[in-house]
Amino acid sequence: MISKRAINILTLIYIFMIIAGAFLEFHLIAPDNATRVPKMTIGDPADKALELATDLTKQLISLATALIGGCIWLITRPLTNDGELVERLIWSLLSLLLFTASMYFGFVEIDASLTSLSLETFDPLDDIVWWPQTLQYYSFVVGAFTLGLACLRSINAIVEKK
Repeated sequence: MISKRAINILTLIYIFMIIAGAFLEFHLIAPDNATRVPKMTIGDPADKALELATDLTKQLISLATALIGGCIWLITRPLTNDGELVERLIWSLLSLLLFTASMYFGFVEIDASLTSLSLETFDPLDDIVWWPQTLQYYSFVVGAFTLGLACLRSINAIVEKK
């Protein structure tokens, strides 16, 4: 069995890795670096924007659905001590809520895209499209981070020793 102190250290390492990864990603896509990419002409930017927006939305809906199964799996794992139930339920249900919100915002974004198309226009920066897509993405990312914390905090139940 892994000690509580070791789990706390692993949790801090996990959080540090997430922060370092986010910092690195931000610097890789910073506007200064993006301006160095050679310019290309795109045949129909609105079509490409619509395709990219709907593909990202569908991918995040699929991933959120799969990770909801991971939340349920984690909740059903055997308990290793009395205090673990509350902590596991809090982290797992929070991530479950965030994944469900991500799916909801994805469906709202698809509906908003269809509404835009019915008006014969599509602009990914319109509030009707941008907000649901942004909320879907960030609720998914925070949900994945939270599920990672839930798994890490319940590592003794995941690792079964024979």
